[in-house]
Amino acid sequence: MKNSDIYKKILELNSNGTEFVLITVIEKRGSGPSETGGRMIYTSSGKTFGTIGGGTLEKLVLKESAKVLQSGSSIIKKYMLDKEEVLPDAENIGMLCGGDVTLFIEYMAAEEQIFIFGAGHVGKSLIHHLSGLSYRLTVIDDREDVLTNITGVRKIFFKKDPSTVFSETGDLNRSNIVIATYSHELDYKIFKNIIERGFVPRYLGIVASDKKIDTIISRSKKEVKKEFKTDFLYSPAGLDIGGRSPAEIALSIASEIQSVRYEKKELKHLSKKFRN
Repeated sequence: MKNSDIYKKILELNSNGTEFVLITVIEKRGSGPSETGGRMIYTSSGKTFGTIGGGTLEKLVLKESAKVLQSGSSIIKKYMLDKEEVLPDAENIGMLCGGDVTLFIEYMAAEEQIFIFGAGHVGKSLIHHLSGLSYRLTVIDDREDVLTNITGVRKIFFKKDPSTVFSETGDLNRSNIVIATYSHELDYKIFKNIIERGFVPRYLGIVASDKKIDTIISRSKKEVKKEFKTDFLYSPAGLDIGGRSPAEIALSIASEIQSVRYEKKELKHLSKKFRN
């Protein structure tokens, strides 16, 4: 795989919200299968793209990459390829080709994503409040004319059935989701789809009254054919900061997403604590 293809794959993984490790050969001495500048990707699902030479070296590096994914910390690692030579700062892997290779095993965090179902007043205000922050925003609606007037974010249009959008959203695990459509029934269908597909988002906020969210939860427990948790559910969505206009509601939701992201425990939320 050419480096240009590696860069394309990096962009693809970032756009899909996938965390991964980028392994780069930053120094090579002597013979061996690696070349300086060689790159390989190892994803959170265990897939690899590119190569740094294959063989025993690559197997060991993939094990190290799994550790980097778990820790979230990048490392520099040196491997000695000559079984007769010993370096104090290198791991000797007992090969015959000789030399040594130094790798930068770089943790690449998944880009924080927010999916906004509903491009109405609250949705538009959310885009306004969140656009200056480090999120990748996607707004989803079944009203094409409403989406046309929104710029600067990814847009997904669907007709009638919201289940069709999930092939475009990709993996919603650890993402942030806001449901704020014009229809109680549509809100329910979106929530049900998320639960049935087994997604566990970091944050799922639904713009709803206490009565509406109680109805959504009780109906879901009757209709969804498996047990599910609601630890990630915040509804009524938003922090208790006051205000009832769409812009104020959106500000409270944006603040709540930030509070969940940075694990702020002392803030007062509008939502109840949901437990099975």
